[in-house]
Amino acid sequence: MKANASQEIAAHPAETSQAHTPQVQTPQAPAPQALSITVSHGPSQTLNLWWWAAHSDKPEQARPGVILLHGCGGMLNARGQPDQRFRSYAALLQAKGWHVLAPDSFSTRGVKEICTRERGSIAAVNQSLRRSDLAAAIAWLIDQAQVDKTRLALIGWSNGGSTVLEYTHRGDPQALKGQYPGLRAAAAFYPGCITREQQGYKPAMPVLLLVGLSDDWTSPEPCLKLASPLVQLRSWADAYHGFDGTAPLRFRTDIRNGTNPQGVHQGANAEAGRQARVALIDFLDQALSTSETDTSPISRY
Repeated sequence: MKANASQEIAAHPAETSQAHTPQVQTPQAPAPQALSITVSHGPSQTLNLWWWAAHSDKPEQARPGVILLHGCGGMLNARGQPDQRFRSYAALLQAKGWHVLAPDSFSTRGVKEICTRERGSIAAVNQSLRRSDLAAAIAWLIDQAQVDKTRLALIGWSNGGSTVLEYTHRGDPQALKGQYPGLRAAAAFYPGCITREQQGYKPAMPVLLLVGLSDDWTSPEPCLKLASPLVQLRSWADAYHGFDGTAPLRFRTDIRNGTNPQGVHQGANAEAGRQARVALIDFLDQALSTSETDTSPISRY
């Protein structure tokens, strides 16, 4: 029997569950600094940012920076602060000695969420705006003295994961070099991959896709087809949209724009989420471990 929007559903073990998979410990992140920067795109002249400075015993040493891109539900909780997902990932990345920056594409524009829009309707904040927000966030990040501007990475979830794919798709090589210098790697959790699968995807850097094979919101099949020498893909059976979070699995009838027109499943699979965090940190470790003189994504890959 199909569950309704208020029913919780028991999650099953992850497909690749291993007893000896390394455990990623997530410390508590301190409160982030709320910032606002001036932008020249979109209906607002400002963009809100949340900043977590890196933990380091050598504060004078420039450290890598990681930008987090929220999904269609936004990144703020009911108190107007970064939600549990962002706090936990910020803490995880800070523990590696990396700075964390999260642009909030919604709050400045008075938007709470774009998840529940009708299929085919235009989102209040579209991918063009999100890519421009990301470019502005990168520009702010590389201007900070404590950030190693040659060691940057992106992580996006759902709609933000789609932004990662669109932003890292290689267009004109010369334009690319000036568009996002210093980016070494990008990761996307359960993104919408159908546009890039249909139109082609030429990533400018290594990309890690993390998807749930049971996802009925953003179908995993187009993402599976993007696998290439530059695109790593990790997938888990019995993992749905939001599998790396903490909310219990439920069926949402308020979401009618997924692969199932009656609604979608959303919620955690604890083992899949744990393995995904291990895979994510291993991937970023390889990309951000050392400084390089030439970090142009075109010349390096």
